[in-house]
Amino acid sequence: MSSIDDDATANEEFRLAEALRHRKPEPFYYGICQNCYEPARGAYCSAECRIDGEARFKMTGKQL
Repeated sequence: MSSIDDDATANEEFRLAEALRHRKPEPFYYGICQNCYEPARGAYCSAECRIDGEARFKMTGKQL
């Protein structure tokens, strides 16, 4: 019979695995915009580039 600690650990492992399985992939930060290749502080230089880049990812399944 398992203890309450074992049950809590199993529950935590299950929730972590589910959260990782359902998380949204984040683009890697290279210092340039992933869409227009201009210098950027994040993965994209603007909201428009983020929308365009995410739409491209949905169509092709590839990250630039």
